[in-house]
This record gives sequence, structure tokens and C-alpha cells, in this order.
Amino acid sequence: MSDRSPLSPKGTRQREKILTVALEVFADEGYRGTSLRTVAARCELSLAGVMHYFESREDLLVQILQRRDEVDAAAISAEHPIRDFIAVLEANTSRPGLVELFVTMSAAASSPDHPAAAYFRDRYARIVDELCEFLDQRGDTRPLTDRARDARALIALADGLQQQWVTNRTLSIADEFAYALATHSNGFLRAD
Repeated sequence: MSDRSPLSPKGTRQREKILTVALEVFADEGYRGTSLRTVAARCELSLAGVMHYFESREDLLVQILQRRDEVDAAAISAEHPIRDFIAVLEANTSRPGLVELFVTMSAAASSPDHPAAAYFRDRYARIVDELCEFLDQRGDTRPLTDRARDARALIALADGLQQQWVTNRTLSIADEFAYALATHSNGFLRAD
């Protein structure tokens, strides 16, 4: 909400409610089947009332993805991050609309002026940093550039499996990810 004045505490609460409801609606009804009017109705607002809190429809969709990331991050423990991440990948299959939204918005992010471009750029940089730190804590002494390459490869694996899953729901994202770790990792990325 860069061009807007800061929200009041009540406005902030309303925006949070919209995001919570939108996350639930997209998870339940799917990306393609979800109307923002459904989100508005569940929030007891008009569509214009919902959009008052966001710069555009695309901004709202990016904010939904950010909320999903926050929920997923809360499910990942410091003690078992890889195992927990695999569980998050498995849980994603029960939220197909959010996977579809992620895949669709990642494609839209190829345009540098799309609201999703900054989200994905920041998301990938954050996750690479987190994975590099994790590898460092596991005793990986390779140069940072090598650890960053491994991190990007793991992100590409997870994202690519989600891309494939939207067209083949029989694919197990979690099993395929765990298999790749077991057969191709350098020993630092086991599912603890």
C-alpha cells in the first residue's frame, strides 16, 4: 500500500480479516473458482470495500501468498526444518487453490512491473539465505556460493513439483521432494 496513507488500527484489523478469509476461500474453492465477491461476502463487505485495503486485485493476490508463507513458516520448527518443510509440501495438496495461485502468480512475476515480481524476488532471496544459514548450522563448510546454488536448486525442485502437480494431481510433491533429497543431497539436507 505504498501510495496510501497508513491504516488506522481498525483498518489494519479489517485488512487482516480480509487476508485470513481470502486465504481460506482460495484454499477451499480454488484459484480459478474463487470470486473476490465471495471473500467480500464472507467479510460482510462490498467488493469495493475489500479493494479499499489493497492497491489492486493483483496486490491482494500477492498478499494472500505472503499470508500463506507466514502460515507455512510457523509450521517449520528449528529442530526439524526439512521434515517440517516436506510436511508443508504435503499439506499444500489439500489446498489446491493456493498452489494454483502460487504457480499462476509466479508466471505473472516474469513481468518486472507486476506486483508479484517483487514478492517472488524477495521470497527467493529470503529462502536462499535461510537455507544457507541452515546448511552452515549443519556444518557445511563449502563456499557460500555453493550453498546458495544448492538452496536455489531445492527451491526450484519444490516449485517445479508444484507446477507439475497442478496438471497431475496423482503426483506426490512431498514424496518426490524427499526422494530427491535422499538420492541427491550432500548429506546435510536429510529429512531429519
